[in-house]
Amino acid sequence: PWTAVLISSPQNLAKLELAYDDSRFYAHIGASHVAKRYYTYTNDAGVPSYTLVDVSGGWRFGTVGFLRDLAAQLNVTNATDREYVSTIGS
Repeated sequence: PWTAVLISSPQNLAKLELAYDDSRFYAHIGASHVAKRYYTYTNDAGVPSYTLVDVSGGWRFGTVGFLRDLAAQLNVTNATDREYVSTIGS
């Protein structure tokens, strides 16, 4: 039987997200998984799967002098320093 072949499309994608917010302090951790992707029509050559982790957190100070709703936030993208192939001929 004939089947469609999608080049550079992973069979599985997954996302996980956890967040905390108590109106002053807030934190977030997120993970994204991309399964192995092939770049040939015969699925004999591809790039490996990968999982990326992002972390952020911050503090809301409220009004400080003439500054209203002042907040500070720190973001760490790819916190596990994972090397990966983001696009393949797309």
